[in-house]
Amino acid sequence: MRLSLPFALLAGFALAGCSPRPQVWNGTAYENPPTAPTLPVTSTGSDPTSDPDLTGHVSLIYFGYTHCTDFCPATLAIVAELFERLGDEADDVRFYFVTVDPERDTGDALTAYLDQFDSRLIGVRPDPEALPPLLAGYAATAFLDPDHADEGIIAHTTRLFLVDKVGKLRAHYPFDTSAVDLLADVRYLLRQG
Repeated sequence: MRLSLPFALLAGFALAGCSPRPQVWNGTAYENPPTAPTLPVTSTGSDPTSDPDLTGHVSLIYFGYTHCTDFCPATLAIVAELFERLGDEADDVRFYFVTVDPERDTGDALTAYLDQFDSRLIGVRPDPEALPPLLAGYAATAFLDPDHADEGIIAHTTRLFLVDKVGKLRAHYPFDTSAVDLLADVRYLLRQG
């Protein structure tokens, strides 16, 4: 039996419509998603389940510090908006704020700082000697700004890192990515089962 050309084209379009489309990320996707480097166990927050385990939920990771005057508070406001937009789905998402200033950022200081934005945000305070390899694992940097060393200003990577439920780095986002764009990617990973 020979199919007519219009029927064959329609059948082809129908089959193409049934195959899943690849995710179009709102950040920079990892071509071959690597396993996210493990975060140190020292964490803060009112939630007793705040151990920084990067499996079983979707995670966002950010490197910053509480004395940051611009990038960190702006990013935390976006993440707080993201959690609000997620509603009940936020129960399956973790946000880890890893301090790049563990000497000044005590556990109490981290908790008080993050609670200003959303009490579900988790502070992570690595030992000072553990910070450089942790940053390197995420291809992130942090160093005392030589032009503002007496002010304690730390220049640091301002990207957000997105980790899926099995602990793989899936994408990273530049500063000022909107909560709406993050929401689409986080929801995609939440629905991945």
